[in-house]
Amino acid sequence: QAARIADFTFALQNGQIPPRLAHHFSYEMGYPIFNYYAPTAYWITSALHVLGFSIPNALKISFLLASMVLAIGTYSLLRMYFAEKAALVGAFLLVSSPLIALEIYVRGNLAELWFLALFPVVLTLIKKLSIRFTRTLFFSLALIFSLLLTSHNALSIVGAMLVGIFAWMHQKRIQICASLLLGLLCASYFLIPAFAELNLTHATCIAASTYYQNHFVCIRQLWTSQWGY
Repeated sequence: QAARIADFTFALQNGQIPPRLAHHFSYEMGYPIFNYYAPTAYWITSALHVLGFSIPNALKISFLLASMVLAIGTYSLLRMYFAEKAALVGAFLLVSSPLIALEIYVRGNLAELWFLALFPVVLTLIKKLSIRFTRTLFFSLALIFSLLLTSHNALSIVGAMLVGIFAWMHQKRIQICASLLLGLLCASYFLIPAFAELNLTHATCIAASTYYQNHFVCIRQLWTSQWGY
């Protein structure tokens, strides 16, 4: 993550907007990781680095911000359906769950954490927009949805389908879908090149040769393992 933030910031400072190439990767021959890897987490963390924070501190702040957004977004979504205490308990249980600790302290998966953080925010904005239409909510939903679509490659696809189903269950479908479409257009700067140039990578070949049955853990590994966590 630190190396990616360094090269993402380097690209921004040298006028490559949006960043496509990690200039110092592959023994400084360059590597097009930003053309294929969802960039939302890197936009946020690199902005913190540009503001003057060191890369380690920018990463820590980014993880903290994602956790805060997750807590606030989950509380706001649950508060639309349940009492205040229930919403607080639900948000606390999610943020303090082993899943979130795993994402931060074991996997260090900044992109996945930002997806989890933005997802309940999108659902909350859809619910609010279905109750009362305002321009602020309309454009806020479009912006956050575009960030969600570019937060994680695989989860964003699944998340977009769930968002579409959730939106269709509410009133003011036309306005909500228009906002989501605007968000999709905003995210197209990444989505179009990523899909259009996928044939230039070996990702499909690697996926075709993967035997998923080799990646399930044994029953005993659910309780004890050699992984150290």
